[in-house]
Amino acid sequence: ILCTVLCLQLCFTSTVASSMHTDPGLITYDAPAGSQRNDDYTIQVRKKGGTWQELFPYNAVNMNKGPDQDSTVTPLNNQTFAYFDSDFRQSIEVRVTRNKGSFRHVSIRPTSDGINFRQKGNSIIFYLDQPWMISIEFDHDIYHNLCLFANAVEKDPVSEGDPGVLSFGPGFHDA
Repeated sequence: ILCTVLCLQLCFTSTVASSMHTDPGLITYDAPAGSQRNDDYTIQVRKKGGTWQELFPYNAVNMNKGPDQDSTVTPLNNQTFAYFDSDFRQSIEVRVTRNKGSFRHVSIRPTSDGINFRQKGNSIIFYLDQPWMISIEFDHDIYHNLCLFANAVEKDPVSEGDPGVLSFGPGFHDA
């Protein structure tokens, strides 16, 4: 899955998020200053029946040779990723709107997880009841997909100053 490449970027991004919005059981984060936004999708989450919270759609550049591995040209593909944290005591409703054109087909991968969705206009809506790392692909386009990371809330998070903890404040860092 192409989302695997984004995990490292996600790990660094989530540690530098400037602030968070908490709703018991659902935590969303503002993007750090200077983050590159990808406007292909609008991603919103809420606890069932709650208020929609928009997730920041991060842009990730993927250098992928595509189906022709012998090609000397490596195209750059802009993909989108977003994330949130939840304790998943209640289902989390997710709404993804494709902002650029209509679509006829959607795959939520891995397909073996059997995440069902309903389509309403240019949006799909589905529910998550546990942590997932999924790829949402519109019209079989695996190069401009949305990777959504639905993370479990940490039970015993480390704190700045704990033994063996190296802390980076908000912002971008060359590590």
